[in-house]
Amino acid sequence: MRRAATVVQTQQLKVGDCIQEWWGETVLPPIVKRARCDAPHFGEVFAVLTVPDTQDIPGEEALQRYTGNCSHQFFGYAPNIPDGPVFVIAVGYPKADAWANGQRSVVCAAISKGERWSSIRD
Repeated sequence: MRRAATVVQTQQLKVGDCIQEWWGETVLPPIVKRARCDAPHFGEVFAVLTVPDTQDIPGEEALQRYTGNCSHQFFGYAPNIPDGPVFVIAVGYPKADAWANGQRSVVCAAISKGERWSSIRD
């Protein structure tokens, strides 16, 4: 039985938050189910980066390129993670309306190919 998860906007996620579901993409959906990390989950936020401020949104392609910075943060967050294709890095970045409202965060999450019951830091 799954514990109740909280539905949140991806941009509200913080480092250490776990994500209950896996949807098979490398871009986080605008809304996710945040779960406790000791409950069944597939993803965990390991970094939240700030995109340099510009008046106009850089565009999805530029934001996706910027998210390459996420991979550099992964092993700093979880240095004891085993090598190999166990995780996929998925990112959430602001859409045009969020950018217009000042949102500049890129959410970096490690998504496991299998269900987890603990933090990747453990």
